[in-house]
Amino acid sequence: MDTSQLSDTERLYVEARSQVPTKAEAFRLAGITHAAYYKWPKERQEYLETLVRDYKAAISQRVLEILENNAEEAAQVKTKGLKSLNEHIAQAAADSILDRILGKAKQPIEQSGTVTWAIKEVDDWRAGENGDSTDV
Repeated sequence: MDTSQLSDTERLYVEARSQVPTKAEAFRLAGITHAAYYKWPKERQEYLETLVRDYKAAISQRVLEILENNAEEAAQVKTKGLKSLNEHIAQAAADSILDRILGKAKQPIEQSGTVTWAIKEVDDWRAGENGDSTDV
């Protein structure tokens, strides 16, 4: 992200906005007012929001690359857990590996309570089919 042509305030806003979900939070973090942001030309606001999206996308890409680069080591750590003398750790590692490969086992769901059904009578539900207009 090239921020060399941004003012200090704009740069602070872009950095803050890329870290929080709302503009209001970004204003607070960047130390600017709502009014100051909206005094910027609409084209400038749109440009800053584009920079925010690009910055977030770049961060997401870097995070994914880090995870991909370390996936093998993470898998080795999980498989080492299978050899743990602590049965709880070995069982958790086994469950984690099986869930990852096979998918989690279906869990039964228990539900209790009362079900109440209400049936409303409709005088002539077919009246609409005969051309008569009814609100059913």
